[in-house]
Amino acid sequence: MSLSRDYLKMMNKEILEHEYELWLEEAEKTSGRNLLDPFLKFRDREDVNEDFADECRRNVIRRRYKKELHSSYSEDNPIVSVIIPTYRRNEFIRESVGSVLQQTFKNFTLMVINDGGSDELEDILRTFKDNRIEYFKVPHRGLSRALNIGLWASGSKYISYLDDDDIYYPEHLESLVTLLEEKNLEVAYSDTYCVRQEKRDDQYITLEKELYSKDFDPPMMLVRNCILAPLAIMHRRDCLKSVGYFNEKLPVVMDWDLWAHMAQKFKFNHVKKPTGEYRVRTDGTNISSNRMKMKVYSDTLRLYLMNKYLIQKLPDLMSQGDSGYAADLLKVYLGEYPCSVYYHFLQGICYIKSRRFYYGLKAFNRGFNYFMQPFWDDINYMGEVILEKVMGKK
Repeated sequence: MSLSRDYLKMMNKEILEHEYELWLEEAEKTSGRNLLDPFLKFRDREDVNEDFADECRRNVIRRRYKKELHSSYSEDNPIVSVIIPTYRRNEFIRESVGSVLQQTFKNFTLMVINDGGSDELEDILRTFKDNRIEYFKVPHRGLSRALNIGLWASGSKYISYLDDDDIYYPEHLESLVTLLEEKNLEVAYSDTYCVRQEKRDDQYITLEKELYSKDFDPPMMLVRNCILAPLAIMHRRDCLKSVGYFNEKLPVVMDWDLWAHMAQKFKFNHVKKPTGEYRVRTDGTNISSNRMKMKVYSDTLRLYLMNKYLIQKLPDLMSQGDSGYAADLLKVYLGEYPCSVYYHFLQGICYIKSRRFYYGLKAFNRGFNYFMQPFWDDINYMGEVILEKVMGKK
């Protein structure tokens, strides 16, 4: 008697979930950070398709890390999952959670990921008495892993993010969901206020409030993060199938990395109104307060993104007759790395091929000047040495 297809699928599901659970147990035993997602080992298996494996991973993550706050919680997937990762910042998270629960759009779940912090957070979340809050307690593996846990555990159509010290305005979710749903879009982002705060008498006082509003420019996303804060963005969860998840090797700028990959495949649609606040405090309690770390990782990521999406695309663009576009992309690259002599000359060739002769000659001139600069410096130095000897003899 042959086994039914449903029975075989159920057996495969149990085996896959068991194997994944074993991998998670092994990962938790090590003190190392940024471990590779065990799910990657299943990608090449012929008996596992992506959606099926995704469902298995979601089941294991929720079973292993989710803590029940309310007995009345419903397992139905809401349309939006809001992910708040947090680590030992209980003094800020109450306001952040409250801002999500006060949304005019109600069909969401709030996923709070405790990245190895204290159990006090669970008590704080219980005080809200709201069954839309889902609480996950995971071993400390850093911000990227905490974000990924939220993504893997979510079954919603859309994903939204919020740092544990920032806030949404009441119409944030409604504004973004409305745009995405009405026009069947993949990614949307809103304007954000950058709020600078200072601690006085055990309270944070707002010193300055500046609006951040910029139209999206995909090539510039390779140079700098055009999205001020993760809270501004909402995207379809299935976008992650083509771009992957947060890079767990990055302790900072992991959001810029993911947005930059998304920007090469999806259009970012702008909601031109402020729907949240990104807080910057003078006492260094922000995640991004370590400027040296931010600079090192930003410079490294910028070079990687430019080489992956700009420099490596140039031969194809030139062969396809898109020399003008190639020249414009090189302008972005040379704006950050102006001493790259080879690319000045290459930009000149692209301009000439696209019949922009004036700009081509200027690019050749810049390349020649950067090429000759070391020789001019040597000549000037030798001239100074000779002049000193001559003047000394006199």
